[in-house]
Amino acid sequence: MGFGAPEPVLACEQRHKGVVVDSFVCYRFVEGRPAGSKDAGKVLSALRALHKRDYLRSDAQLANFLIVEDSVTFIDFRLKKPRFFPQLQKAREVDRFLRSCPEASELLSGEEASSIWLWLATRLEAASFGIRSLKRRIREWKKAER
Repeated sequence: MGFGAPEPVLACEQRHKGVVVDSFVCYRFVEGRPAGSKDAGKVLSALRALHKRDYLRSDAQLANFLIVEDSVTFIDFRLKKPRFFPQLQKAREVDRFLRSCPEASELLSGEEASSIWLWLATRLEAASFGIRSLKRRIREWKKAER
């Protein structure tokens, strides 16, 4: 598709009654440096290009991108097509990226920054993180009670 990504070498799935219950992919090693906040513009552009082709990368954190010869390489990802509310799912990926690299918010276009989808995605992600945090505290509280 024209995006930088490691070459897959081996892929395996474990199935139970026809359903994939575990899987892994091994990739050829790629020499590069971790993307940093100064690379936010390049990473955001690559993410936008992926979204323009109607794909999601899953887990769009700054740590999941490498810079190889001054271009962006996607690592630790699975491409998928959004099934429901594609604009919202793309906005959630952008929000996840912005959470890992707040400096990138300055690079959003006016249309992106004021999008209802990004506003909603930000609220949903905050709620999701809040629920996870609450679950963790409840588990710790129950563990301490024992």
